[in-house]
Amino acid sequence: MRSASKPNAAPLSARAERNLGVDALRILAIALIVMLHTLNQTGLIHCYRADGPVLQQLGENLVRIGGMGVTIFALISGYVLYPGRWRPERFLALWLQVVLLSLSLCVIGELIQPGSVEPEFWIRSAFPVTQRCFWYFSCYSFAFLLSPIVNRGVAALDRKQTLGLFWGVLGLSSGGSFLGYVYYGDTFALAGGFSAMWLVCMYVVGACVRKERIFFRAARWKLRLCAVGLIVLNGLIAWRVQLAGMSVAPFSKYSTPFLVLPSVALLVLAARLEIRGRAARALVRGIAPLCFGVYVIHVHHTVWSRLELCLISFKHAPTWQLLVLIPGFMLLIFLPSALYDWLRLRLFRLLRLDRFCARIVRGLRRLWDRLCRTFAD
Repeated sequence: MRSASKPNAAPLSARAERNLGVDALRILAIALIVMLHTLNQTGLIHCYRADGPVLQQLGENLVRIGGMGVTIFALISGYVLYPGRWRPERFLALWLQVVLLSLSLCVIGELIQPGSVEPEFWIRSAFPVTQRCFWYFSCYSFAFLLSPIVNRGVAALDRKQTLGLFWGVLGLSSGGSFLGYVYYGDTFALAGGFSAMWLVCMYVVGACVRKERIFFRAARWKLRLCAVGLIVLNGLIAWRVQLAGMSVAPFSKYSTPFLVLPSVALLVLAARLEIRGRAARALVRGIAPLCFGVYVIHVHHTVWSRLELCLISFKHAPTWQLLVLIPGFMLLIFLPSALYDWLRLRLFRLLRLDRFCARIVRGLRRLWDRLCRTFAD
């Protein structure tokens, strides 16, 4: 998969300038996740299932494609954080973002409907990592803790070893896991992508892609063909398996290779993408930092329970209406969530919480150094 001419790729070495192509992919990932939740967790997917096999397969394939957003987020983490210095102050700021958003949404929910927020959700919002308020954030916390080890390990490998690690991790975590689900079950305890180890595996893959520029010399049309072809193939095979009366669950897992490999191809395409228009660059710069906040806000219990009640009322709408309503519902979820997180971002900048987090981390490091010297003596 080599093109005759050298691709005009975005520079990878410059840390000061964000890769706007990767930021654009981040926006696509959250859009896929919002689509997944809009279809799968509100009952709207059942509308398609009631309208015949063709529309049923359309709805189910949209859900599978939406699941790619989780894998893309994990790949981006590895791509962006490698080979940078481990910065726990950034994770502390992220944790404060989650806590502030969660608790503020609990307060708003209680003001709108007193007594609607149970004590359990207050506790989960105050301790989002250990109480698994948001499964992705809990798993990401584990992956972030291991990221300096992964970065140093990948940096110590030569090209052949890095390529071996890349294909080995992909082969076992995706291909091996897929075969395990077909014949035995969850062979590697990756929970189909709902686990910290899955995020670590995808982090390794993203780091390897950045280090060795894997597939960066491949023609763009081949990468696009790979992404679209595997997604269509996944849907067709799942359809035939379903007609045979067998389970299609392995084809719907985040870890299926038919969806993981297209995610890798999209990462490479995004990393090589150059966004030239001033308005487009400003739009990507403005929206990308809000993507994680959109995830936290729209899956929070106080928001999601009300969205469910709203969307489920359209469960028996005609199919043509659903095809129009689903993009509208996605915007209805995305835009208010992005606005709310933008206000949070402005508050953080006003209070200079990044400096506050940096001071806390410096204090913790000094305390740790003292403890290490004490025990060493």
